[in-house]
This record gives sequence, structure tokens and C-alpha cells, in this order.
Amino acid sequence: MSQPDPSPAEIAELFALDKDIAVLCGRLLSELNGGRNRAEVASVVLANSRKSEGQGLLHALVQQHMSIVLRACARHQQADAWQEEALELFARHKAFVDRASLLAHALADRWFDAKRFSKAESWALRSIAEAERTGLDLPWLADAWRIAAQALSDDNLGPEVEVRLRKSQALWKLQRKPDPIRGMFAHMGLGMYLLEVGKLKEADAAFVEAIVFAKLLPANAQYLAVGPTTQLMKLRNGNV
Repeated sequence: MSQPDPSPAEIAELFALDKDIAVLCGRLLSELNGGRNRAEVASVVLANSRKSEGQGLLHALVQQHMSIVLRACARHQQADAWQEEALELFARHKAFVDRASLLAHALADRWFDAKRFSKAESWALRSIAEAERTGLDLPWLADAWRIAAQALSDDNLGPEVEVRLRKSQALWKLQRKPDPIRGMFAHMGLGMYLLEVGKLKEADAAFVEAIVFAKLLPANAQYLAVGPTTQLMKLRNGNV
């Protein structure tokens, strides 16, 4: 159940503090990339968390940002807990529901990568539900639909998979600056699904769209373009 939001002045103050927390988070991540000991960085993160305990939304903002640093320190269990706690508090305040959706997407992504598909689907659907409460086209929503579809398709080729993949595809097309890797995965996933259910012409079109996204891949991810290109060639040569 939602709770009354802080006053406009309190929200402005929280957002100002949020920027400071994000800067600290970025600095800690840079230090990790520079070789600083993970245990030392994690101790800084935990110290900042203790300072904000009992301060409601401020503590949730600390948990939101610092959970990213914890993941970089391989403290995944603690990061999971912080993201879930922050999400539930954000979800109770109208002004922060978008952050609830963002954190649910982060958790969906985490469990999808870990091949825990049931959990990934559940968090992806939670991300979508929270996003729908905002009425906004949030940038991670397209990927939440992709995860919801591909997590379900792990053991299911029913029509709901296609519905979700089509929703993801439509949202990717609306983004001004789409993530080329995730966008490619969405279209590749749709193509593979359509191939499995015998919709070959539509699969062809999906692979072509995946290749469009692949052309935007950064240099260190160009190898990912092999997938849709290979599938399209096999499909057109009748080798499927």
C-alpha cells in the first residue's frame, strides 16, 4: 500500500542527496576497477549504510546505489537483500515507484544471468507492474518484457512467450538511444521463438532487426553479431 510522499521540499532534498550518493558510488566503482581491495571497498559501503539506517527513503537510496558496488565486490547475497528492501520502500511512495521498477528489473537481470528463470520472470513482471503504475515509458521496460518472455520460454513455447517478446520488440523501437546488446537479444530471442513454432517469415524479419541492433554494438561486443547473422543465413538457406 502506498504511503503519503514526503513534502516537495523533502523530496528535493532527497534527490540532492541521491546525486551525492551516486557520485560516491561511481568513485568506489572506479577504485575497484583501479585495483582497490574488494574487502576495503565493501567496508566503506557497509559503513555508509550504517550511517543512514533508520532514515527511511534516504537509507533506501543508499541501498539502491551501494548495492551496485556490493555486486562489484561479489557480495551478491547482501546486494539482493538491499535491493529488495529498497524496492519495497520505494513502492510505497508514489514519487519513487519508478525506482521500485528499476530495482525489480535489476533483480530480474541478476537471476536471469544466474539461470534462475522462475525468479527472473517473477521480478521482471514486478518491474513491469510497478512501471505501469507510473504511466511512463521507462527505458528498462523493454528489457523487463524480454526477460519475462525468455525466462518463461525456458520450458514453455506457448503464446504468452510471443506476446511478451512482441511487447519488448515494440518498446525497443520507441527508444531514442537503445542498448544495442539488450535490443539485439530481444529480437534474437523473438526470432528463435518464431523459428521454433514454424513462423519462418516472421523469424526472418526478427533476425534482420537483430542485425540492425548488432550494427550498433561496441567494438568489444562485435562477436555477438555472429548469432543473428548465422541464424538468418541458415534460415534462408533452408538449414533449420
